[in-house]
Amino acid sequence: MELPQIGLRKERSARVAAAEAAIRCIEVLGTRPTGNKTLDALRAEASVPLLDLYRRRLAYGANADHDDMDPARQLDVMNRLRLEALSAERAELYRLRLANAIEDDVHRRLVREIDLVEASLVSATHS
Repeated sequence: MELPQIGLRKERSARVAAAEAAIRCIEVLGTRPTGNKTLDALRAEASVPLLDLYRRRLAYGANADHDDMDPARQLDVMNRLRLEALSAERAELYRLRLANAIEDDVHRRLVREIDLVEASLVSATHS
């Protein structure tokens, strides 16, 4: 029979190993050329917050209860913050349009982009 403390150490060790593997993967994929400069730039940019998430998990993992660092909870909190940020973006675009600082077509295009991102986040949050 395994002592609970030994099992907890093994779990933490496994979490660290998994996070380190994810970091290595993201570092490789984020810098591997695809032949498409736009995609390369998007991948490099998208890798930054993911690397930060995994590195924080490693930094806090040894000192925090794993329930506080639950990946699903982190993703939910990130999605909710992103939804609030999108709301602020949308409000600013409406303010700019009312002030005639941007044209209707620019306003519609940018609000549509926000709507699409928001829809994907809402469906991810509710699934």
